[in-house]
Amino acid sequence: GQTLTVTGDFVHASGSIDGPGACYFSGATATFQTAALPAAELVFATSELAAPAPISTAGTSSLHHNNTLSADIANSGRINVWHLGNQVTGQLTTTASSVIDLEIAQNADPQITFANGFLNHGMIELDQSVGFNRTVRLNVSTGELVNSATGTIHAQGPNGTRTLDAPLRNQGTLTVDTNMTLSHVSETMTNEGGIDIAAGQTLTVTGNFVHASGSIDGPGACYFS
Repeated sequence: GQTLTVTGDFVHASGSIDGPGACYFSGATATFQTAALPAAELVFATSELAAPAPISTAGTSSLHHNNTLSADIANSGRINVWHLGNQVTGQLTTTASSVIDLEIAQNADPQITFANGFLNHGMIELDQSVGFNRTVRLNVSTGELVNSATGTIHAQGPNGTRTLDAPLRNQGTLTVDTNMTLSHVSETMTNEGGIDIAAGQTLTVTGNFVHASGSIDGPGACYFS
């Protein structure tokens, strides 16, 4: 596919950005004044995604390194995180089709920090598609990450580490198919749903944890440290 590379200040006031290719923002501030993000894949590197009002997306946004999503985003599409230094300072909302995929797809550490907690109705993947031994990490600074009854958090892949540093309230499914750490230094993590740990894998929990209801199951182990 082909790529349109944009550097500097860019405002999408109306119209469309479409097609099977990608729009790649590098060192850019991309402001979207439309009700929804464009249909074409949006790729960001050392850039900001801004919007003056809440904006929806059903497409794909991919984050390389050092990006800020300052817009309030209603996600029913896919957000890929491939590198470190990414942050979401706006408010994220999700639908059942939402996918947030932190994936070791290159020799880099996929990491993102959400300034505010959010309600996950879709899929959060801590994933790997290539064999590099890197660090996958999702942080929430303030407020709960609520994994709703329709939500799934899935840790998978053979190499590297998977860490969810957030005051998680799990009401849905947490599937641990590779070793994973669940932690938060100050807020309580709560399970009200299902946690399934695969054979030979360990879910390590640090900090305050309450198993209020639901299950912690599977042939793996839950290690409280």
